[in-house]
Amino acid sequence: MKNHKVLNGYSDLLLDVFREQGVHARSVLGAVSVRDNLPIIVDSIFQVVND
Repeated sequence: MKNHKVLNGYSDLLLDVFREQGVHARSVLGAVSVRDNLPIIVDSIFQVVND
């Protein structure tokens, strides 16, 4: 599978949408099987700061 390409696309999307504020850290866990036979699950936590 090309899971890393999907996750790289997600990272690129965050940077495109949020620009410099979209800079983030991520970790990846590979598994043979995840719930509902989904190939990838992305869990995100956002902090909204109003300047």
